[in-house]
Amino acid sequence: MKPQALFALLLGLLIATLSLFAPPALANIRSLEEKPGQMLYQSRQTLEDNQGNTWQIVFFKRIPPEGAPEINLRLVGFPGRDKFRHPAPLAIETSPSQTVAAADVFETKNPGENVGQFDLAPALDQLETNAFWRLDLPLQDPVSITVPAYIQQEWQKVAQLTPQL
Repeated sequence: MKPQALFALLLGLLIATLSLFAPPALANIRSLEEKPGQMLYQSRQTLEDNQGNTWQIVFFKRIPPEGAPEINLRLVGFPGRDKFRHPAPLAIETSPSQTVAAADVFETKNPGENVGQFDLAPALDQLETNAFWRLDLPLQDPVSITVPAYIQQEWQKVAQLTPQL
């Protein structure tokens, strides 16, 4: 084999190997004007819990024309399998010595027992973004989800967005 061909082959193998260990690219941050003057910014992910079940996770910031912005985390599990205990806070552990609680938004009504939504606005400033986050879901059969740092960084970007005038 010629040296140039061998070099190209080795370079291709190196790139392929490195791509296996690279974190996934950040998902697109979506924006939507829900109604005149009200913006919604969101990041959607699919993550597995510690039992291997998948969850749709939507971190979003809603900015109404008047009033304070809402920053929420919505967790959607499989219907019939995952049942949230409402009202119950979401526990977010950022280190063995720090756990922050996020209030249940669906205290009185919710779209389904497999859907939980939590107010993260008061908790965001308390959460470290350099380490893992473990979400301890308040389910009838509790599970946890680990949130990687690259997703936390995307959520921080969403939380900092403001409407362009």
